[in-house]
Amino acid sequence: MVQELNLWLIGGGLVIGLLFGAVAQRSRFCVLAAVSNWVLMRDLRQAHAYLAAVAVAVVGTATLELTGLVPIAETGFRSGRIDWFGALAGGTLFGFGAVLAGGCAGRLLVRSAEGSLGAVVALVAAGIGGAACAYGVLEPVRVQLHNVFAVGPASGDASIATFLGLSHGWAAALFATACVLAIIATVRRGASIGLLLAGVVVGALVVGGWWISGSLAQDPFEGTVRPVSMTFVGPLAQTTQLVTTGEQRGSGFHLALILGVLGGAVVSALVRRQFRWVGIRPGELVRAVVGGGFVGVGAVFAGGCNIGQGLTGMSTLSISALLAVIGIGTGMRIGLVWLMRAESTQSTLGPRLTKFVQQLRRPFAGTSASLPESTKVVGCCN
Repeated sequence: MVQELNLWLIGGGLVIGLLFGAVAQRSRFCVLAAVSNWVLMRDLRQAHAYLAAVAVAVVGTATLELTGLVPIAETGFRSGRIDWFGALAGGTLFGFGAVLAGGCAGRLLVRSAEGSLGAVVALVAAGIGGAACAYGVLEPVRVQLHNVFAVGPASGDASIATFLGLSHGWAAALFATACVLAIIATVRRGASIGLLLAGVVVGALVVGGWWISGSLAQDPFEGTVRPVSMTFVGPLAQTTQLVTTGEQRGSGFHLALILGVLGGAVVSALVRRQFRWVGIRPGELVRAVVGGGFVGVGAVFAGGCNIGQGLTGMSTLSISALLAVIGIGTGMRIGLVWLMRAESTQSTLGPRLTKFVQQLRRPFAGTSASLPESTKVVGCCN
């Protein structure tokens, strides 16, 4: 049965989704873009955007926690045991799958809104894979692996701050400062004010999600709601279950978030005249299904996707989130290296892989004018 919905959560999730969809469509904000641009071209502009998003999300989330507005420690990212194996292995599988599918979960949503049928197929596969891992046939395997490998911190707070023996305020300040210094130290390789601003907005949206769900949506007369913020694969799995069984899991925030991202990206694509239907070939169909399935299964094993763990989880300074980010980056790099080797050997998949790499190299209008031709990269399949 569908649960009674909290209007703050529905409205907040929808607004945050609309803003993220519009910003992501316009800027091509994507963690796969950050990794692929660096691996293929040594272009760090998308990486700068991600670091800016992390810095803003960490500082904003720490502020909410330290002021008592939102009980971040109760969100699940820092409570309980640290599933280091799930974070690393699941993150690696997710990263590899994102390369096959042509984008991470958030990017697939945006590409679907732009008219890519391949992205739609990958999204459906991600939803099915995520549902199978979270609630279906793969759930016993996931639970068993968690019981074997998960470890519990002595303090009960699985945060980077506690591990380092620092207060959460100091840890957040140091972490955000490190992100900013990393941007400054590498700005000579190329910079984009537009992408940096996009990262700042995305980081602020993560904070906004925490504030809406953890403060505005709370009603002491109807019971407290567990604070949540942006993530995509879990909601895709929940949507799959809702469509197939009629059972709704969660508060409704994430379902509204998904719809908002699609709506925001569609409007942005139409306004910028970038919406067009793009078909899918049989060979690409296989890659989309396999890649999307890996994205769904890997994200659930890892406890979240590159947004759910890579931004929302990292905003809480969660150890599991940091491990998942390492796994995701590793998986993406493995996938890109595999693509390049397959291209160089001219395997049977060569033409499709060549097309994929060429798509990674399309220039991003408005951000590349000052860079040499060989470094102009968009980063993720358009």
